[in-house]
Amino acid sequence: MGYEGAKDERKLENQCGFHRGRGCTGQIFTLRLILQHRERYNLPIINMLLDFVAAFDSVTRPVEFIELLKPYYEHCKATVRVLAEETEAFNVESGVKQGFTLSPILFNYCIDRVLEKAPTNFDGVIMGLGINVSDLDYADDIVALTADPATTQDILSDIACFFQLLSIKINTVKTKVMDLNILSDYQLVLYKEELEKVESFTYLDSLIDSLGGCDLDIRVLHFGIVLVDA
Repeated sequence: MGYEGAKDERKLENQCGFHRGRGCTGQIFTLRLILQHRERYNLPIINMLLDFVAAFDSVTRPVEFIELLKPYYEHCKATVRVLAEETEAFNVESGVKQGFTLSPILFNYCIDRVLEKAPTNFDGVIMGLGINVSDLDYADDIVALTADPATTQDILSDIACFFQLLSIKINTVKTKVMDLNILSDYQLVLYKEELEKVESFTYLDSLIDSLGGCDLDIRVLHFGIVLVDA
């Protein structure tokens, strides 16, 4: 097994970020398919679009790990190309190399371990043939799927607690909740703040409504084209 195979084997099945042969369109299609299935059979679903405060920069990194990676960044220089011109080389003194393989992969492992270890009752929603889908992930773009408000609150609290062990905090302002066929009134709370319930949200640059349709997305794209033509 090569490096790519070993890397992808360690990821969760639901994680499509920086995974060979997978991409944003697959996750968007899957989410729409799940929503349409739940609507067709009048089944409940709660979608939590999780957002994080400076997710990549917040991760706690052990000193020995930093020392191990230092050789990759020593004497590292970069240039910026604007049209046909390039700047003089300058030292890279902070951050990680753009496109460097370790950058997204290591962050994915952090995200995956939290989602794998945190929830004790995170069964998600059931699709055909007894398939459970609990979350759809593209790096830190995560939609958690549940069917019961009480369970959802417990899962949210567990996930937030485990993420904080990595110094990653959920952004309560940007985290959104969208539901379908939920009969009881409920309110999800995190860090003593109520999460906003919405009729639609943007996931991987695609506008998703509770029915899983494409109408909103098409209207937004059409409006953008009209503005450009104007």
